[in-house]
Formats: sequence, C-alpha cells, structure tokens
Amino acid sequence: MFSGFVDGGASYLSLVDVERSGAVYDRYELSGVILLENFAEDKDGVKKGEAVLYYISKKSSCKSFFGEKCPLPRPKSGDLVTLHARTADEITYRVAEAGYFVGTGKIEYVRIKLA
Repeated sequence: MFSGFVDGGASYLSLVDVERSGAVYDRYELSGVILLENFAEDKDGVKKGEAVLYYISKKSSCKSFFGEKCPLPRPKSGDLVTLHARTADEITYRVAEAGYFVGTGKIEYVRIKLA
C-alpha cells in the first residue's frame, strides 16, 4: 500500500437529484486542500484505495461552476470528489464521512473521508 500527502486541488460533485437519466450534480472546484491518499492493487490487479481531503478554512478555497468564490457545500451521502493530485490519472471517490474541527485551535478545517 502506498500513501502520501499531496497539496493540490479537487472537484467536489454535490448530489442535487437522481433523475431517470442519471444523477445530477453541482460542481465545485477546490484549491489549497490537503489530500492524503492510500492506494494499492490486489493480486488480481484490481485497484483499491481510500483518501482523506482536508479543507482548511483559512487556506483552502471553493469556487462554483461559474468561478465565484463560495462556501464548501455540506458533505452528504451521494457526493463525489475527483482528486487532482498532479498526476496523469484522476481518481473519483465517494464521500464516506465528514468531520468539522472548529473553535478551539488556530486551525479550523473540514476532514472528508473518501472511499
């Protein structure tokens, strides 16, 4: 299993609705986030992995599809995150869990676990 921190960006796809033709998402571009990714392949060559995205309130930024700065959408079941970790491949994960860390320290952030 390989792992590492990458300071990069991501696309956040917030689930809006599920229609007959498929899922509908609002797209947000995140920058200045910190990504911790673990990835491997099993003996059959099947890729597997997990990641954690840290959105730091005073460092990271979120922009809407139209390029306007906006707050990070509240993570929920059905949301997706595509990592842009400065590699040739982009990996899309689903949001598995989120935690908010605010109020007691100098660094406030949102931790989003991805699977």
